[in-house]
Parts: sequence; C-alpha cells; structure tokens
Amino acid sequence: MYLFRGQEIPVRHLLTAKYCSPGAWVSARVWLEQCVQGHRCGEQSSSYSLPTRLLDLSENSKAEAHIRLIDQPPHDSGRYVCLSHCWGPLGCALTTTTGNLPTHEKCGEFLSLPLSFRQAILFTRWLGVRYLWIDSLCIIQDDEEDW
Repeated sequence: MYLFRGQEIPVRHLLTAKYCSPGAWVSARVWLEQCVQGHRCGEQSSSYSLPTRLLDLSENSKAEAHIRLIDQPPHDSGRYVCLSHCWGPLGCALTTTTGNLPTHEKCGEFLSLPLSFRQAILFTRWLGVRYLWIDSLCIIQDDEEDW
C-alpha cells in the first residue's frame, strides 16, 4: 500500500504496466509537487484554461470508479492531465464521434477502456487531478469544427 493525499492505494493499481514501478510513480509525484510548489508556473497552475471537453474522473478515490466525458467543465480554469498518443496504423481503439458522443457523456465502465487509457486514468487520479484530456476521446473525430 502507498499513502497519497490521505488515501491508501493498493500496489496492484500502480503496477499496471511492464515497465512501471512504485519508485517511478513516487518520483513522478515528487517532481510534480516540486514543480507546482517551487517554480513560477506553479503559481498559475490552478488558473489554466480548461479545454471544452474533458474526462471527469470525479473526486472519487476508487481507482476503478466510473468516468464520463463532460462538455463545458463546471470551472473555466483548473488543472488537468493530457494523454496524446500514437494511434498506430489501424487507428485508435476508442474514439468519440457524433454518433457515440451521448454514450460517452454518460458514466463509462473503467474496465472497458483500452489499457493505455486506464493507466492514464489511474495515474491522473493518483496525482490527485480530477480532469484528464485524451485526444481521441475529447475531440469529436468526425466533426471538423471540433478540431
């Protein structure tokens, strides 16, 4: 178990990848906290403009809690984590389109997401950040105006 922001997090939630170790997660958390507290950019970290669409991970402490895609976050500014990834030659396993947008705006099942998305969600929650932006989910892929 690791204690983070008063929460005990089981190691199985941290070690979801072959090359991921508890030390790497702890180092990333320490570096982020040092940046936020020690650099001038940290003074503005709560005032960054939020994108139009984000994944709301809620403030639920459960690592595998539901997520949902939200349009127009309730706050105009705040902190969020980004995952921009290579889709590969076959494209992305999961995207948001005009056809599935209403489904993505409802609570989604954590375990139904691709592994890289689940890892990003776990890591974002572990850092104590509520919002996550994933390009393939937060941009409506078949809507040129959304780009």
